[in-house]
Amino acid sequence: EHTVSGVELEENKNIEDGTNEMKISKLFRIEAHLSSVTCLASSPSSHLVASGSSDETIRLFDIAQLKDFSALYGHTGEITCLEFFGEDYLLSGSGDGAIIIWSRNPTWEEAGKIAAHKGGVLSLSIHPTGKLALSVGKDGYLKLWNLMTCSLAHKIKLRHLSSQVKWSRDGKSYYIVSQKEIKVYDSHGDLISNLNLGSKILAIVPLGSAGQRLAVGCENGAVTLWNSDGTLKLRMEGHKRRVRALTVVRRDAEPASTVLVSGSSDGEIIVWNTKTGEVITKGSGNGRITCMSSSLECSVQESLHGKKRKTRKNNISEENETKIQKNPADSQVKKSSSSSSSSGSRGKKGDRLMALKAQIKEARREAAMWKDRNRDMEAFLQCQRALAEERREQEAAKKRKI
Repeated sequence: EHTVSGVELEENKNIEDGTNEMKISKLFRIEAHLSSVTCLASSPSSHLVASGSSDETIRLFDIAQLKDFSALYGHTGEITCLEFFGEDYLLSGSGDGAIIIWSRNPTWEEAGKIAAHKGGVLSLSIHPTGKLALSVGKDGYLKLWNLMTCSLAHKIKLRHLSSQVKWSRDGKSYYIVSQKEIKVYDSHGDLISNLNLGSKILAIVPLGSAGQRLAVGCENGAVTLWNSDGTLKLRMEGHKRRVRALTVVRRDAEPASTVLVSGSSDGEIIVWNTKTGEVITKGSGNGRITCMSSSLECSVQESLHGKKRKTRKNNISEENETKIQKNPADSQVKKSSSSSSSSGSRGKKGDRLMALKAQIKEARREAAMWKDRNRDMEAFLQCQRALAEERREQEAAKKRKI
């Protein structure tokens, strides 16, 4: 898949019984790269989303403003991992073995480059302080980096090749993934626990304010929750295919609680209750899912498209439902249910009708905006294809001369 798709988790109160209902809505779908998308990252506010690809480029999107930035060039291999620190810093790892620090001042540019791993960088994770980062690579090393000086602070040769590394949310421990096993270490490098799952691990995400628990997605389709001491808390089964991505979003109705979102290779998205292990809702991710990202600081209503007023959010949702849904009747049902759940008292039908007309007008304006954005994106992609073809011809000419 060459595309980046946006979905929205909407949480509304049911007027009849007073319970909170959640549903997954489609926001957008953009052909962002010339080759497969390999990784995604969101800034803490979730206004910015970065995508990496095997076409060796990174693209930045401002979801709040419906705006895309120019691609970031600097790597000469597949982009394997991305992570934001704040709103102004982004780290990227690549198959070329380098880690690049990007900064916004005011435009995005390369601020530092580290020759990190021979053979390629597989995963990286920034410490909550922003001063340190961990990385693992194909050379079999775990490395600790001082981001203030772009220098190596410490390295350890691992017994088994690791595919992922992740700091806990409080920075007091970190996780190393190797095939079917996860090792949990404290910040001093002492082993806390060892988790054996019996199936290849494809995704992990810490849960809780201090990261006391860990959610794990596996090749067998299971999602499991583990305590920091290595004991299994919950096993959640709902996916038919392998779980490729996990992310966490805060709830609107209960700001102190979060929901876990998982995506599988068949395109299915499931939202889980992490207390009971029950499925809250299911939806489609608009294609085969290879990676997923959201922001924990962002609530359900704000996830993946920035902090907006509710009316503006509904406009974007309705416009994209109209554009994406093949069955107009289905779109009408979704629109009416969304409008009724956010309307006021029944005695103000005239006010609601006026508000609905205003939303439709705004949705048409947003639709025109998206059309312009997509046209600009297509022009950029055509230019990139032409440049790629020119490079291939130049390489072929060099080979003929040799």
